[in-house]
Amino acid sequence: MSRPPLPGGPYLIVGLARSGVAAALALASRGETVIGTDRAGLAPTELDGSGVELVEDPFGALERVRCLVKSPGVDAAEPLIVAARERGIAVLGELEAQLNDPLAAAGYFRKSLQLAETKSEQLFLSKRLLACDEQIPA
Repeated sequence: MSRPPLPGGPYLIVGLARSGVAAALALASRGETVIGTDRAGLAPTELDGSGVELVEDPFGALERVRCLVKSPGVDAAEPLIVAARERGIAVLGELEAQLNDPLAAAGYFRKSLQLAETKSEQLFLSKRLLACDEQIPA
């Protein structure tokens, strides 16, 4: 069973910790327009030179995007997420955004594996990476 296609961009990534950065980089590497924001003001150096635009006013960015990708730490009831849904903007979790494309998913899991802190995280991500790699045509 194939996954439905990823909604079109531009994309707003909300939450720029590990998974948000990985999602932003994966989408940007596919040539997508990506805007990132973080309520804690994070500006990860991993995004330097990636083409991901960082903004302080995420509500203003809603005017420019067709899809919002939220990190796990971002509550679905937050005003920004609610406003996006009210405007008809597709809202996805960062993992959903990655798993629609095995190549992008592999990049997500590879990046996350580099950042994994525990053996159990490493094992989980290694298994997912292997499953993605098996789906990528040679």
